[in-house]
Amino acid sequence: MPYIECRDLYKNYPGQKALDGASMTLEKGEFVALQGISGSGKSTLLALIGLLDLPSSGDIFIDGQPTAGAGFTARCHLRNQHFGFVFQQFHLIGDFTVLENVQLPLRYSGLSRRHWRARAMEILDKVGLANRHHNLPGELSGGEQQRVAIARALVSRPGLLLADEPTGNLDSKTGEHIMALFQTLHQEGMGLLMATHNPAYAGRAQRCLHLQDGRFSDTPG
Repeated sequence: MPYIECRDLYKNYPGQKALDGASMTLEKGEFVALQGISGSGKSTLLALIGLLDLPSSGDIFIDGQPTAGAGFTARCHLRNQHFGFVFQQFHLIGDFTVLENVQLPLRYSGLSRRHWRARAMEILDKVGLANRHHNLPGELSGGEQQRVAIARALVSRPGLLLADEPTGNLDSKTGEHIMALFQTLHQEGMGLLMATHNPAYAGRAQRCLHLQDGRFSDTPG
């Protein structure tokens, strides 16, 4: 049984069909790259898989269980339990310290508040930023801010990291550091689904899926 299954997903916006019957599966712990030109449906697919948005039709199964019909509270619980998110923009709260930003998802995890700091510091150490826990985001470089965003995504120990162009705002050297971190996470058992325009980065995944006009294509398009 696949960890994630997308079955015949459609997503319509006024005047635009973002997904047109897309189906795919992901195994637990798998590292998959998602490619396609801008507007091909990559971000939409990630948002649907992560339960940030609802499909117009079709369903997403998590560990064999359908999510169609799940209410708001149930979707929030599933999202926090299964998924971590990393975006091209870092989406850090500027008035919060690095530690406070990373702790945010733990408010909804069920973990006792007295354990929040230890968990967050453990993850910050993993991404090499434990010594910057007291800093504000504006005091960090772009690469450091993205590593904070990755730590925030990992702190709830999700089964799948959904990354939407995570190196898009970074220079090539910093992008390499982020990719090295992703590969380490994968080797430790983390599943990743990463949308990227960079074919070299996509080539580091176990397999690559290509979206074209809202559908999966056998060849890049």
